[in-house]
Amino acid sequence: MRESITAGADRGSGERPLTAAQKIAGKILPIGLPTLLHDIIPNGLAVRTSVCLTSGVTYQFLFSGEPQLTVTGRVLQSMRISDQDGTVWYLTGVEFGNREQERDSIGSLIQRATKADAS
Repeated sequence: MRESITAGADRGSGERPLTAAQKIAGKILPIGLPTLLHDIIPNGLAVRTSVCLTSGVTYQFLFSGEPQLTVTGRVLQSMRISDQDGTVWYLTGVEFGNREQERDSIGSLIQRATKADAS
């Protein structure tokens, strides 16, 4: 089991990351890089990407679904992962940048991510 790098989870916030029951696809804007939500807490999230993102850079994260949800976040760290089959990907921890302004979107994303798969 991999340790989470979700924002604040390792900084004594006391919040445990909620692993996304449904892996929600998205894009990182403005670069258009595909991403997959890994886990989330009210302060931030962790996404899976194909490239290493630079710490300190702020992006918008657009997640699919009805409606699409956009949240803003600053990259805290990006950790290289190598699967047993040799696939390389990055687990990137992100701290939400506009928590007050994006409270509804963050809450909706948490709800969507943690909802048990109905299929």
